[in-house]
Amino acid sequence: MAKAAIVRTRDNRLQCFFHAQDAGVCVRGYENGGWGKPRVLLHGARDVFSVNMAEDGRLYVFAQDAGGNMHLCTSSAEVQSGWNDQTILRSQMSTTHGACFHALVSEVGLHLIYNIPSGEGRGQQIVSQRLGVDGRWGVANSLGGVSSIGGRLFQTQMAGRRHMLLFYQSCDPDCALGYREVTPERIGEMHVLHTTGYQIADASFVTMADALHALYIVKSPFSCQLIYRRKDGAGLSDPAVIWEAQKADNCLLFFAEGRLTASCVSNGQVFSCTANDAFVFSRPVRVRTAFTTEAMKAVYLSEPPMEMSAFFCREVYVDKARPWETQLLGIPHSSFYPLQIQLDLPSARVGQAAPPRPVPEEYDAAWAYEAAEMPMAKAEAAAAPQAETTATQAQVTEALMQMRAQLEKAVRDNAEKDMRVAHLTKRLQENEDELNAMELRLRERPKKEESVVAEEREAPMTTELEAKIEPAETEELANDTL
Repeated sequence: MAKAAIVRTRDNRLQCFFHAQDAGVCVRGYENGGWGKPRVLLHGARDVFSVNMAEDGRLYVFAQDAGGNMHLCTSSAEVQSGWNDQTILRSQMSTTHGACFHALVSEVGLHLIYNIPSGEGRGQQIVSQRLGVDGRWGVANSLGGVSSIGGRLFQTQMAGRRHMLLFYQSCDPDCALGYREVTPERIGEMHVLHTTGYQIADASFVTMADALHALYIVKSPFSCQLIYRRKDGAGLSDPAVIWEAQKADNCLLFFAEGRLTASCVSNGQVFSCTANDAFVFSRPVRVRTAFTTEAMKAVYLSEPPMEMSAFFCREVYVDKARPWETQLLGIPHSSFYPLQIQLDLPSARVGQAAPPRPVPEEYDAAWAYEAAEMPMAKAEAAAAPQAETTATQAQVTEALMQMRAQLEKAVRDNAEKDMRVAHLTKRLQENEDELNAMELRLRERPKKEESVVAEEREAPMTTELEAKIEPAETEELANDTL
């Protein structure tokens, strides 16, 4: 579940999904060096939603309306317009509750993860359910009770095209932080990362091909501990306490310039630290750069692989009031935002979603939701003939890469020019300072010469007066003085 999500699609386009109080779930695209106008995907939607990405790059947004029904908004990674909204699950509860949906979408269907009330005021539980390509839902299975972590009941991250990790804190029977592995065919058992008698206030995870990095905050009655743990081929590492403070929240873990970085917010201030090659963290220091006063975390999805040398993350900080304004640590702000390439290509019309089909009236009353028909395979099959009359994706990608290379070269050339201008400006300033010093010395020099000349003039005059006075006059002057 998320309050905001930043998505980078395969054509390097940025999109921000967020909730607006007076509208619903909205999306904005980054265009021509700035964020475009927002578009409402689902009017009157609740503030909790999720964004999922399929193998082909298509985006799926799950959102809940005011009546508790779950909607699926579908688009393509290449198309910003043409979103299709359809109801997939209808609420059968007398009172609505906030539910969040995540899905692993593949060629064999959809594996859905969501939460429902446990009943009798005992909190929430996680449920998994599968939807086949024939439009039929399987039996819903309960994965046990969950406890909220930082306002979220669970998190998901993709570890591969067909491999998703489900992170949550179980409370059945004991509280434990861990994860399950989800594939299109099955869902595995829970792997425990941490067990504690205290509340886990927040957590952040970075899933990679060779390791799983976890950062979480354990809150006790008197303090908060920021703890790091890693799971790789050698097993699960010992928990390492990075920092301890009276108050801490919104922890974040990411790679910047190839270095693992941990951060958190304490009393409105952002603190960060980096790890060495042995994953030993330095002491957190306060971030001095400009940062929003109301930071929150947003999910970050990237279709192209992120480079470890620059930036690798699963979440980013954003401004709570303006979720599209990303707050970045460790990398230049301009490195995150793409160079915009505006092309009018026929492929922009590929992937238009098919119109929604009627929803059947039958449903399984044993669960909180009824299944509505979602014609995934048929809609894709109907759109397939359109691709024959358009340019191939390989041609489009090659054209984009060529133009991007030209733009990047222009940016580098401009950067070199800026460096030369800065150097010349510095030399000019030094010359001006030297000229000012010389002018000051020249103004002081005449004054010194005048004082020397005045002294020389006074000395000869005194000697001449003494020579003109006769000895008798000298004695007379002496007598007068006595």
